[in-house]
Amino acid sequence: MAPKKKKGDKKKSDKKKKKGEVTVVGPQELKPAKTNFQHNEFIFSALELNAGATVVHVRGGQGDAAIGIQILNDGLQRLIYTIKKSSSNCGYGMVLGVTDAAAPLTDRSGGRAWGINPSTCRLSTTNNCYQRGSLGMQLMEGLNGLKHCCDGAVIEIEVEMAARRTLRFSVNGGPMVDACVQLPLAVRPWILMTWEEDTVSLDYPNQILTEQSLLTL
Repeated sequence: MAPKKKKGDKKKSDKKKKKGEVTVVGPQELKPAKTNFQHNEFIFSALELNAGATVVHVRGGQGDAAIGIQILNDGLQRLIYTIKKSSSNCGYGMVLGVTDAAAPLTDRSGGRAWGINPSTCRLSTTNNCYQRGSLGMQLMEGLNGLKHCCDGAVIEIEVEMAARRTLRFSVNGGPMVDACVQLPLAVRPWILMTWEEDTVSLDYPNQILTEQSLLTL
């Protein structure tokens, strides 16, 4: 017969357990979209009059992603990103582009993504939309990035979801540069911000071209 536990043994054991306990919080779901974006608690979003959807990063030194709720899976569509504010006016750690619409999303991880890193104006490709990933080809003709002149810059992105499924980028009204990427069947707008008070707005022009229209371009 097993010996009876002394009165108070359980309480002492519980106290020791609580004292050494480490609470691990796993990935959480994104907050419900109140505007055209989904995001975690470190990004604030608001609809500004005549300015489309605007997102603001509220912590520094850690990348967080804002994901557009619109799914792009047909024809040719255009996204217009305007950088309202960036770290040191340089766009460090920022990427503007699209991410895989089929990938599961949490408050700290997501799927593949492709975009432009404003500080270098080079193509950024990543397997996790919460990270900048690797830098590739130059997307701005004649200039080497937007360091110290990033705030106010306008990035236009053509998302072609017809046969080629690729992206083209224009910086401040410059010529469109083909990124020569291969997108999945559906994507969503994507903004990665790393520094506190990074602020970006996104507009969707009322221009959607079908696959038939693309044949005449």
